[in-house]
Amino acid sequence: MKNLAVFFGGKSTEHDVSIITALQIINILNSVDEYNVYPIYFNHSNEMFLGKHSGDLSINDFGQHFNKKRFQKVALISGDNSLYDMNKGRCKKICPLDVGVNCCHGGMGENGSLAGLIDMCNFPIICGDNASMALCMDKKLSKMICACNNINIVPYKVINLCDYQRSGELLLGELTKYPYIVKPSNLGSSIGVSYVENKAELIKALELVYQFDDCALVEAKVQNLHEYNCSVIGSARINEVKVSNVEEPIIKNTYLTFDDKYVSNSKTKNTKINFGQKRGMENLSRRYPADISDDLRIKIQDCSKKVFEVFNLSGVCRIDYLYDAVSEELYVNEINTVPGSLAYYFWVKDFDGERDFMRYIIDIAQQEFMFKKSKKFTYFSSILNNL
Repeated sequence: MKNLAVFFGGKSTEHDVSIITALQIINILNSVDEYNVYPIYFNHSNEMFLGKHSGDLSINDFGQHFNKKRFQKVALISGDNSLYDMNKGRCKKICPLDVGVNCCHGGMGENGSLAGLIDMCNFPIICGDNASMALCMDKKLSKMICACNNINIVPYKVINLCDYQRSGELLLGELTKYPYIVKPSNLGSSIGVSYVENKAELIKALELVYQFDDCALVEAKVQNLHEYNCSVIGSARINEVKVSNVEEPIIKNTYLTFDDKYVSNSKTKNTKINFGQKRGMENLSRRYPADISDDLRIKIQDCSKKVFEVFNLSGVCRIDYLYDAVSEELYVNEINTVPGSLAYYFWVKDFDGERDFMRYIIDIAQQEFMFKKSKKFTYFSSILNNL
């Protein structure tokens, strides 16, 4: 049997959403005979805990009700694929880990930190490598890479905190074509995002951004707006890429808010989470497949595949688009490398159930790991001998 670590939580504004995704994944993997599941939870300080009983974890075990008696503190050690119990400063091996499942939304889960840690511990994980993840998480950098590869993006301006403190009035004076969307460069789930129609609102929006990040993006507001999302799974590195159909989220505000995505339609109070319940991004009101022309659908799917390959991604991602229905301009908005519910809702008709879906992405992670492992990473030189 394979030992699977499901990583979730972490120092992130999307910590709670990550718990919901992880509980969905854990419940699925517990129902597959060939897997031993090890739920590894990062608290808000990124301390690492192992859930002692993966089969009965629920949302009541987290947040203000977090009970350390149901968890044990654990650690990973560089160069070693094993999980270790950390008890009173003593380190005891629990088991080797065969595969990791990244359910950490935002923070270390999407900025490349977790991927880098697992790479140093020499076992595969379902997500892109640290460089790919970091580039996608930083919207400023991802926009620059998209522009260099002829991938259409909304016109934007970067305002760093240090520049704003030094010459804020000058920078504000350059922004005259209201309205704008203002957002942090390194955050997700619409947290810290504002719609502004004048200078006073822009100042407040920037102050909000700087509570979360030192880099703000001020984007032109797309008119006649429709939003579309598309999922991609596989591995660009091993040339195994599948693209989903296109969905259209139902926009209740001027942009998709956190509540639109995760809260507004959630009615169930069950503490046990599975894919059959609409939690996380599955909760979002949507049209799937989107009622769009074949030309637009193909354009979105082709662009999604290109983005996946340009950023050398792996695992599951969701790419979000903005579309002006009058000018027919399509823009890449964000690249989500750890999407809510691992974007399974895009793939229901493409796999024989959620177990088959999980087996597929686990297999992809293992194939990519073996591919990378086949490369040479050491070179023995005579430099030290000549000292």
